[in-house]
Amino acid sequence: MKNLIFDNGGTIMLKQTDLTEIKNNVSLPFLYLDIEPTNIPFCVFHPYLETSTVAVALDKSKPMDSHNMKIADILTDKEAYVQWREMTAEKIQNAITLRELYIMVRKSYRLTFLKYAKKYMSSKDFSTYLADAWVSSENPSQDANCSLGMLISWFEQADKKILMETEDYQVYVSLPDELRIYRGVTLGREPNGLSWTSNLETAKWFAHRYDRGNNQGYVEAAIVKKEEVLAYFNTRGEDELVVNVRNLEIEVITKK
Repeated sequence: MKNLIFDNGGTIMLKQTDLTEIKNNVSLPFLYLDIEPTNIPFCVFHPYLETSTVAVALDKSKPMDSHNMKIADILTDKEAYVQWREMTAEKIQNAITLRELYIMVRKSYRLTFLKYAKKYMSSKDFSTYLADAWVSSENPSQDANCSLGMLISWFEQADKKILMETEDYQVYVSLPDELRIYRGVTLGREPNGLSWTSNLETAKWFAHRYDRGNNQGYVEAAIVKKEEVLAYFNTRGEDELVVNVRNLEIEVITKK
């Protein structure tokens, strides 16, 4: 019980991240997930791989260097696959920081990593890596492994001063009691996602960046109360507001 604390919502969090538990219950199980091929040659779906071609040693008994290395397709070369898996498992076991484990995971899998690692993480670490996973993901609101309700609860539990950079936090606390917000919904994207902005031009850009002829995105608008804004990020210059959309009255205001 000494390593347990409660956040403002009464959720149990650890005072200190348990790296061993994350290695054994998240990082290593992720490694042994099946590598799923795509329609694009050598491109794959896997938490640790974007491509099935990896560098492995010609002679496993010697250190891998420029003279003892080959590029292999681990979808067809089973010996190379076993060697890659052993190398990655060793890298996981030798990690001494959470960051080492986190950055091994592809950006599109990092929210899923947090989903399973959260119960072994301190509030500080969880808040830090939630922010990074959110802003580095191309489309976090449509992560198949993390429901909108789960994501909302995560932002509610996060330590806001750690979640946001100092400048972003200052913008967040100075928001008016009510503000008009916009969301650009491009083709194939979630209309009720959590990412919004107070900048209409930014929303328009997101809405129409992938337009194809008559198949076009659109912009949504809503009035939100300050307490329903969960975070503010300007890391990529997007004036992003993370919003609790459960009670939001949304209207479509424009089509190109």
